Amino acid sequence: MRPDESPKDVPPGEAYLLDSGALLVYLLDGPGASKVERLLRQAEQGQARVMISAVDLHELYNRVTRLGGQEAFAEASYVIRQIPLRVLPFGRDEAEEIGELGYGCTQGVPDHKAGGSVVARYYCRKHGWTLVTAAARGESGVPGESGVLSEPGVSVMQVE
Repeated sequence: MRPDESPKDVPPGEAYLLDSGALLVYLLDGPGASKVERLLRQAEQGQARVMISAVDLHELYNRVTRLGGQEAFAEASYVIRQIPLRVLPFGRDEAEEIGELGYGCTQGVPDHKAGGSVVARYYCRKHGWTLVTAAARGESGVPGESGVLSEPGVSVMQVE
């Protein structure tokens, strides 16, 4: 894994931000894993930047540990450290900006069903990056539910 860096340090070019679901699909070799693998190959060749926020990485590790315990966590951590994935820090400034904008909320209520991490969507909208997600619609899977694919200002690559 490359050293953590600020979003402003990301060089120009194709930039992709994975949410925890997309990285989980890759780790489990699920449907769409080949799309994530292709992006990681491009990153190895210097043709793209592939990133994840520290918040999404934490969520991924939580999910992996819940699914498979400490052994699964250790394996996921090892694999993630081998791939060209930049981890973006998330601090007070980002938290305040997201909170001030009410980002991730619908009429003041947190929108937990929007698909993709609120932090990932925030970074993608702010910096013009492409969000790579396994979430096509709300977590309930109900067709027609408000989802990340309909969010203005966010380019999305669906992995499933």
